[in-house]
Amino acid sequence: MHSALLQRDDIEQVNASGADELASRGITVNTADIDSFRAKLGSFYVRWREKAGAATWRLLESYAGEIGR
Repeated sequence: MHSALLQRDDIEQVNASGADELASRGITVNTADIDSFRAKLGSFYVRWREKAGAATWRLLESYAGEIGR
C-alpha cells in the first residue's frame, strides 16, 4: 500500500477521535454527505480523466485510490 493511502487512513482516525473528543465536551460536530459531493463531481472527473489521459489517470489512482467511479 502506498504511503499516501496509509497517511489518509491515519488522518481519518485522528479526525474521528478528535470529533469524539469534541462531542464528549458537548460540541456538535457536523459531517458532510460524501456521496452527494461525489455525485456532483462525476462530470468533473470525466473531463479531467480525458484531459490527463489514461496513463496519467492510472498513476494518480495508484496513489489516491479509485477516483470518480
